[in-house]
Amino acid sequence: MSTGTEWLHNTTRYHLPNKLTLLTHHLPNSEAAGLHFNVQAGYFCETDAEVGLAHLLEHMYFKGSKSFPDPGTLGVRMKSLGGMINATTSYDQTTYFCEVPAENLVPALEIMGDAFVAPLFPDDELRKECEVVIEEFNRKIDSPAAYSQELLIQLAYKKHRMKRWRIGTPEQLRSYKSEHLFDYFHRYYQPQNMIVTITGKFDEDQIHEQVQRLFSLMKNQELRKDFGPSEPGQAELRYEFKKATAMQSYLHMAFHVPGVTDPEGPALDFLNALLTQGRSARLHRYLVEQRRSASAASSSYAAYEDVGLLLFTAVTESNSIRTAARDIWSVLQDLIHNGIPEAELQKVKYKLRLHQLMQTEDVLNLAQMLSYYEAYGGYERLEEYLQKMHDLSEDEILNVARKHLTLKNLSLLEFVNEDIPALTAAEYANNLDGSVPAPEITLPAPMLIHEENRVGNPVTAINPIIQQDGTTFILHPDQQFPYIAAGISF
Repeated sequence: MSTGTEWLHNTTRYHLPNKLTLLTHHLPNSEAAGLHFNVQAGYFCETDAEVGLAHLLEHMYFKGSKSFPDPGTLGVRMKSLGGMINATTSYDQTTYFCEVPAENLVPALEIMGDAFVAPLFPDDELRKECEVVIEEFNRKIDSPAAYSQELLIQLAYKKHRMKRWRIGTPEQLRSYKSEHLFDYFHRYYQPQNMIVTITGKFDEDQIHEQVQRLFSLMKNQELRKDFGPSEPGQAELRYEFKKATAMQSYLHMAFHVPGVTDPEGPALDFLNALLTQGRSARLHRYLVEQRRSASAASSSYAAYEDVGLLLFTAVTESNSIRTAARDIWSVLQDLIHNGIPEAELQKVKYKLRLHQLMQTEDVLNLAQMLSYYEAYGGYERLEEYLQKMHDLSEDEILNVARKHLTLKNLSLLEFVNEDIPALTAAEYANNLDGSVPAPEITLPAPMLIHEENRVGNPVTAINPIIQQDGTTFILHPDQQFPYIAAGISF
């Protein structure tokens, strides 16, 4: 079976003389262009004396460069080109990106490129931007969902830099000066540590020449990326109880998993989707609809260069929070002991494949996806990922679940809005270990379209199919698209 990634063959990789990586993906029928810059450094590269510096530098990127010194120029000029620009800082990457009409790609590249080649970081703007970031800090403190998740991460990690409050403290942020930003910039914003990705409609030779001209001014120095101490294996359940003022209570349960390039990645993606994606997902059906132990139940899978976390969250009431914990644990045990029906296995695979392929229809999403995979071993890994997802067996998925979804690998945080007695970690382990596995969920049988129900010529572009109940399906195959779209009319 094809993975639907034939379009990847239109992607070209260049290595400039200064080792900058340039990816281009030409879409001649597009009227837009995506521009994405990936600096392979983020929160993990900060020493304890530099926490928050990577994110602050991302903010200061927009505050002027040699050719465009006015702090408001970058955003205003991009809007005048019909484009939108943004940036984000992650644990091991910082990315800057924009989408513009195709005819304005060259001036957009000129504006964004200059901020990498010759940033200014003026002190007066730095003082203002520090306060903007501090407001982000305050908003996170005021958000029970976000704040409780930060507490959970601190509980789960004891040595790794993942444990730190990544925005930085107000005191630390206000201590930074322009020289701190320039020092960090020169250490990590080097061409050998950057990926530039351009997608959409453009002249390949012209773009290659402009990138070469702009970024040839950037020089490399010794690149030393230190992510700090590694995280030792967890040997027992970790538990923390936090009383807080909030409208609802939050339960977080996290399991350590491998980094992003580990072969177990597709199985972990599958587990996350199986348990939480959509109202038909197992956590929602059991906790929210059947047991009513939570008003919302979700999971997330986040993996970086050397660490990963599979996180389960329930929004509930204080007097139901331990019932919700037992219910989550029961769902996990049901999965491990009862397995995955074939129909559900295929449904989740299709959803994950569709999610990936849908990114190819938007120039900016496509640029982000290509850059992401390039940073972790090469954009070709997308095809490998989809093939591994297609080939995943039930046994492979369950083996990964049994390996990581264990009590000794669990970190659990109760963030409660009412007074209830705290437990010890040992008491909580006993509380979960005695849970009764959730009853096996019976899925509706998949609809089958039998070959004998087809009418008309099966090789024509429009192919009606009549079901036994009279329902008519109209199919229009188009091999240039790697996914399908469907509509229902009455």
